Amino acid sequence: MKTAKILALCLALSILAFAACSNREKQIYSASPSQNSKVSVLSSGSAAPEDVSEPAADTQPITEEAFPHSPGKEQLAEMERAAALITAFEWPEDVWDNFDALEPLADELAALGVTVHYKDNWRDYNAEKVRAFAQTAQTGGDAAATVVYLRTYPGISLPRAYYTEGPDIYSCSMELQENGEVILSTPEQLDKETVTITEYGHFFGAEPTSFRVEPLPQENLDAYWNYVKPVGNDLSLRDNWRPEAFVQSFPLFVFEALCFYENPDYISGKSPYLSQTEDWVFSFPAEVVDELFLRYFGIPAGAMRSNRIYSAAENIYRVEAFQGGGAYSRLEVWNVEERPDGTVAISVGFVSGADERWGELSAILTIKPTADGGFTYLSNEALAIR
Repeated sequence: MKTAKILALCLALSILAFAACSNREKQIYSASPSQNSKVSVLSSGSAAPEDVSEPAADTQPITEEAFPHSPGKEQLAEMERAAALITAFEWPEDVWDNFDALEPLADELAALGVTVHYKDNWRDYNAEKVRAFAQTAQTGGDAAATVVYLRTYPGISLPRAYYTEGPDIYSCSMELQENGEVILSTPEQLDKETVTITEYGHFFGAEPTSFRVEPLPQENLDAYWNYVKPVGNDLSLRDNWRPEAFVQSFPLFVFEALCFYENPDYISGKSPYLSQTEDWVFSFPAEVVDELFLRYFGIPAGAMRSNRIYSAAENIYRVEAFQGGGAYSRLEVWNVEERPDGTVAISVGFVSGADERWGELSAILTIKPTADGGFTYLSNEALAIR
């Protein structure tokens, strides 16, 4: 009986000691500037929590030593300056249709020295810093890089920090809250295998977003703008297709890409072809569709009119809501091959998808140059590469 009482007393003391330790850890966690505290993005110094109560007498002081896994002061100040520029920038309402409007912001961010990925793979500013970080981090050296991936609205364009702490690699980002405050996210330890420069010339870090750090040949860039861009998004090139099949099966995603390339208003809420009585139904005049398919695919005018979406009574193509909604992966040209038969095979890579399928897909887009200096599309072949 006496032994049982002693055991019960020991157990009670152990529970009390555990509870005290847990409470101490919780206080330190909640006060840590690296753990989702409010950050003033207008200051140039290190982040400081707001309205934090005095710590209990038995807690450690809130110091950098107590919380080593957070960006250093210089990098945090760099992130704050970048976040201040992004949140102060007047984001245009039509930024999705006019991404060039972000170029002044990209220039300002680049002047801070951070790496800015802007618009597409060939517009990386200060990309050499990310390349140096990845190379150094994998060897166990001290390294840091701050990256901004400019998207169409500020909430997902805030800076992300990569840094080493001894042999370990960490990452954290700034996040925009609904009330307009910017906070620093909880640092995440990264797998060294993911912090690398891939065989395709990209830095690949904690999230599916990657940054090109090895430049592409000018020939590849020209091929993208001239041949891939008109029909290219990651939905239109994910499937195999040949123009002769379009007569019976209307290529919705290909047509969406073409419309967006020709005139974004064709498929926007301002479209002159948008139905006034049905939600997101477009009525394209037959001559508009015929001209596009003749110019890009060599399909004779009128041949598409056997398609089920064509209305002979109204002489229109009735296209129901586009499902694409824009690209989820960036596309870039990895290789251009001129074949003996006069055709050109363009290897297109899908880079950094929202579905975290980086590097899993590519496509071979084949074109045929024409005597007048133009070209027509012959086929698209989607490939799984991993």
